[in-house]
Amino acid sequence: MKYKAIIFDMDGTLLNTIDDLANSMNRVLSKDQFPTHTVADYKLMVGYGAYELVKRALPVTINEESDILPYLKQFKADYFENWNVKTELYWGVSEMLNSLEQLEIKLSILSNKPQPATLKCIEQYLHQYRFEIILGQREGIPVKPDPTGALEICDQLGLIPDQVIFIGDTAVDIETGKHAGMYTVGVTWGFRSRLELENAKADYIIDKPEMLMTIFN
Repeated sequence: MKYKAIIFDMDGTLLNTIDDLANSMNRVLSKDQFPTHTVADYKLMVGYGAYELVKRALPVTINEESDILPYLKQFKADYFENWNVKTELYWGVSEMLNSLEQLEIKLSILSNKPQPATLKCIEQYLHQYRFEIILGQREGIPVKPDPTGALEICDQLGLIPDQVIFIGDTAVDIETGKHAGMYTVGVTWGFRSRLELENAKADYIIDKPEMLMTIFN
């Protein structure tokens, strides 16, 4: 079998986290009577890490890092307390992960969500699955679409990029996989459109988790 491992994006790929992310950021905005945003708006803001999410959600007049950082701190504090109110696994993800484990495919996660929050999500919603390596956003390590994290996982698994599939719901994920030299799969049930995945030139696009198994069959 050519492919030995899969690196999953988490938010928008395995977990539907958008409502909790949106509600936390909107509470931060409301405190200062700033305009809030819809869930649909937030689907276009996420993907580049917490700092970029906060920057994009704030009024355009707040654009200096020194001004953004206090709101980032507030967002992280609120989200850390309210991250699991509406978050849930996407339909079909459990069955897909079970099937992959039966094939002895090594599973890992690379997220732009801060590492502590990433680990909390995995502990509650995905603890029953064996993820070899779980990496969220860490200080000093560039976020996706930089391939550093993906290649770090590859090295730790003792594999070459050609043996690894990178799966996600945004162009950021597809670009990450391509920069790392991996086969890329886009999923349409997440936060972005099929068109975005097509424009990013995903190698394969799936509409349901079960469709991933066609690669191995």
